[in-house]
Amino acid sequence: MISVYLIFCVAFAFIGYFTEKNIFNPVTIMTVLWGSIVYLSRLGWYGLYLANENTYLMIIIGIYTFVFSYYISKLILKVKPSQSKSNIFQHNNPSKINVNYRVIYFLYLICICYVIIKLSQRGLYNVISTGFNLADIGLDMQNSNEVSGLISFVGFWIAVPLYFPLMIMSLTDYIFGNKDRWLIFLNIILVLGRILLYGGRYPFIQLVIAIILLMSFKYHHKYNLKSTARYFLVLVIGLLVFTMLTNSKTKAPLETIYLDFAMQPIQFQTWAEVIDLSDSYSYGFASVFGFVHPFLYVIENLNGNGMPTFFSNIYNNIQNTFNIWIPIGNTLNANAYTSIFWYLYYDGRIIGIILGMLIFGIVACLAYKKAYHSNNPQKIANYIMVAFCLIYTFTDMEMYKYDFALGLIYLNVLIFNKYGMYVEENDFSKFK
Repeated sequence: MISVYLIFCVAFAFIGYFTEKNIFNPVTIMTVLWGSIVYLSRLGWYGLYLANENTYLMIIIGIYTFVFSYYISKLILKVKPSQSKSNIFQHNNPSKINVNYRVIYFLYLICICYVIIKLSQRGLYNVISTGFNLADIGLDMQNSNEVSGLISFVGFWIAVPLYFPLMIMSLTDYIFGNKDRWLIFLNIILVLGRILLYGGRYPFIQLVIAIILLMSFKYHHKYNLKSTARYFLVLVIGLLVFTMLTNSKTKAPLETIYLDFAMQPIQFQTWAEVIDLSDSYSYGFASVFGFVHPFLYVIENLNGNGMPTFFSNIYNNIQNTFNIWIPIGNTLNANAYTSIFWYLYYDGRIIGIILGMLIFGIVACLAYKKAYHSNNPQKIANYIMVAFCLIYTFTDMEMYKYDFALGLIYLNVLIFNKYGMYVEENDFSKFK
């Protein structure tokens, strides 16, 4: 079973590339990622426990379903190519992308001020005294008290959800647009501030993923020595900084990286047994909790009685996977990394996995096709959000997070519109 699955993943990694004309298409991303995870998990290095065959089977069924759904959607759902295929991704002309920089600067300043306030709450001395060690910063963050009132409100509704959409927008401006220097500067400040605040590699990983995905669309029609060199440079710099951040976070970087991409099956199995014991079902809400959480936030603050019991149980069960460390090996303990499959399993067991991956395949196909055939950076930005969901299936379900859900909304209604960034499509005629 495992051997056939691994052959399937290798085959469709190549098939995805040749059918979609971009190495960072949904099929290649998912098959490379989850082929690697299952393979690494089965190696059992560092005393890592192997999951039972049923757990691996559910993961395999999920990936088969995703690939099947993607290609069925590709055949059935038609997306018309742009009439002006000679577009911003083939011509680097700044006049085609219009940005209301005052609005974007203002949004960046809100986010940066929020990060500064949060850092000042903990005390800048505490951050410096750690020697900028990410592990110590993360521990200090867990032990700090939350800011209440207006600052909490701004963080929940504005600052935190805007982190990633603003990053995507600023990189789009840099790679395809006007290369505004203030925007680059604000983006760097916000990324560094988030790393110091949260003590994690997440902001930097978001940055590298967004750059690579944007470059893949800019150069997909002309792979040459120059574009290849740029890819290579980004990857080398990304790997060097990632290694440095990982060394700051752990004393065993190789073991940490291995476990990051191998512990998912045993984590999935362990936490699946927990919800089996309580016979708990989320009926789809675990996967899309991020879209529900803002409404629950309002209810909580209006009545002061907390979430309704059904939703609080879902929230607490998911938070337990992040907060409780469990044995995953002879001498290993870990938290999180239950993967997307645990959320779908919580929704409806194996039926939840099949239905969830069917929907995920359809959404991924539509997002990719619209991005590939579009001359609008908004659709590229939307695909970056979807691709990030695909890549981070190895940790959890991104749509469980309120900031990701709100960020997806803000990306489309706040940032990419006539008040933020937009493209005057009528201008494309002169570039044909």
